[in-house]
Amino acid sequence: MPLCSRLHAPLTTRAELSRHFGRFGTILAFPSVVRALFPTRALAALLAIGLLDLVATAILHAQGQIEELNPVMAPVIAGGEWRFVAVKSATLAFAWLILARRAKDAPTQVRRACLWGCAAYLCLLGGAFLSG
Repeated sequence: MPLCSRLHAPLTTRAELSRHFGRFGTILAFPSVVRALFPTRALAALLAIGLLDLVATAILHAQGQIEELNPVMAPVIAGGEWRFVAVKSATLAFAWLILARRAKDAPTQVRRACLWGCAAYLCLLGGAFLSG
């Protein structure tokens, strides 16, 4: 087998992954776990955007650099950043739970909903930052 074929051959067994990637290979050996947690990449993207928003908002608000524009979350963050983190985390976890369960029956609908959610989230965040 030519060298380039061996380099591009897929690593399929746990032993091959461990030998090639070390400890990280053990994690890569379980894509079914990752697939179960995130049935679509769009769901993973939506949650990543939400988590990034959570962290950025909590840090910037604690430093006094921003104020929350969301009328639902403004009173929550006024009670403290940790309260905001708890409520926002619970919201993200609830959304993940509902969407991950629904993805078993209707993956296309969940993917489409997550992509629309990502677009809306990014538009709202972009609009907030552009407005000052």
